Amino acid sequence: MNSKLILKSTLLLLSIVGLTACPKSSSNAPGPSGSSRQVTYELTGTASGNISAIYFGESGAALSESALVLPWSKSVTINDNVPAITLSTAVSNASPNQTLTAKIIVGGVVKIQQSATVGADGSTSIALPSYIF
Repeated sequence: MNSKLILKSTLLLLSIVGLTACPKSSSNAPGPSGSSRQVTYELTGTASGNISAIYFGESGAALSESALVLPWSKSVTINDNVPAITLSTAVSNASPNQTLTAKIIVGGVVKIQQSATVGADGSTSIALPSYIF
């Protein structure tokens, strides 16, 4: 079971590294007038056990939190020079058929949402696609 958690954590980290390796714009100009960069990352559902999340902070750096309890959310204002953000989460040692939903909310509007169900091995993960400002 630990090898599956390590594999899932590695896959989540690689998705974050892949996004951060993309070239960033040299311009610090803000997006279109009125565009919001107020982001809320949100996890909901019935899943329990070991829950962790990797998300982007205000400067575009990948941040992680573990030992989460649902529902969980984190609100940040993303700097103008950050082109995209994402959210990845993993659950282990949970009961089969429990649920997990991950959301990226920008300016109060859900932009990306995905759900997963815990499998017979007690684990699941979600790697949301990138939200591009």
